[in-house]
Amino acid sequence: MSSVQLFTSRATNGSSNYFDHWGDDLIIWVWGTLGGASVSVEIETPDGSAWVGMEGGTWTASGAKVLRMPASRIRLTVTSASGTTSINSAVRRQ
Repeated sequence: MSSVQLFTSRATNGSSNYFDHWGDDLIIWVWGTLGGASVSVEIETPDGSAWVGMEGGTWTASGAKVLRMPASRIRLTVTSASGTTSINSAVRRQ
């Protein structure tokens, strides 16, 4: 299985492009210098009107997590980026 790169040296607040996930487990990696930033997994609401966070889907330091995700559109969002922030992230379906 190949992984999809969502961020490459992301230094500012903002969201990745979304990707369609058909349900089941995802492994998500976040690495680099967070510099006080947080990275969160968000899923689109069923009516497409908003993005909401997933329980257990936030990083404040480099790491990997396996999350059971429903079928939905998914993206990662960076908040509180600083002058030292440089974040990479990737995702792979299990």
